[in-house]
Amino acid sequence: MKKTFRLLGVALVATAMLFAGCNKNEEEDDDEEEISLDISAPTEVQNRNALIEEFTGVNCGYCPDGHRMVNELMAANPGRVYAINIHTGQYAIKYTTSFGSALANQSNIKGYPAGSVNRHVFSSYSQRSGGTAMSRDKFTAAATEIMSQPACANIAAKAMINKSTRELTVGVAVYYTSAPTNTTNLINVAVIEDSIWGQQSGGQTHNPTQYDATTQKYCHTHMLRHLVTEQWGDAITPVVGQQIKKEYKYTLPATISNEPVVPEHLDIIVFLTEDHQEVINVCEAPITLN
Repeated sequence: MKKTFRLLGVALVATAMLFAGCNKNEEEDDDEEEISLDISAPTEVQNRNALIEEFTGVNCGYCPDGHRMVNELMAANPGRVYAINIHTGQYAIKYTTSFGSALANQSNIKGYPAGSVNRHVFSSYSQRSGGTAMSRDKFTAAATEIMSQPACANIAAKAMINKSTRELTVGVAVYYTSAPTNTTNLINVAVIEDSIWGQQSGGQTHNPTQYDATTQKYCHTHMLRHLVTEQWGDAITPVVGQQIKKEYKYTLPATISNEPVVPEHLDIIVFLTEDHQEVINVCEAPITLN
């Protein structure tokens, strides 16, 4: 879900992408051909991609302004910035998961809207000393800093959903170009969903592109639905110069937090962490429906 108002041309493209996401095609390729999820990560040294974990809630009036800022940042940096919207805290009366509270507590959040960029502690941007949470106006500077840094590991992924059984399979590959700080790293697989229309304070004022005046509903995007690898990820042992490959399976439920889980509206975000805090790198896994 990418949009920006910085340039008219970009705005038009981004708006088209937004409504494509808010009305994702319900019918995709039904080809039953067996699909291999074997994948390899790039082996050359690359810069880090940015992951914005945005803490939000439907009763947070300024949160849509943060959503807008993140969408603009993603539109300006295609394939480099990824977002996960985590509904948690005092303003989140719906769309919550069992993972949100621990993620928010880890960030040392002070107020909403806020978010973490690669779960990195930016001393200049953090809401609280030693915390990863920062206000929305700091996202762009923090993400730009992250994207200028070389990554010690590259990550690649692809996913498949069997629409009959609702089984999700995610293949992940990690390649270390240099040794990380920790001797154990963690692979995280997040299921996020777009096109969830519902209530949102401040949506019409602060992010009108995602607001439908007729229904008075707001199109929620990048919404965290589940962490396939549980709260803090699946541990791996780094080995420089070797492809490390893992596969994960998860059966998609019909609903999460009383909202339908629609395979055609899902995205899979895969990220690698040093520990529970520092995100080394992140990518999106293209999904094939069969």
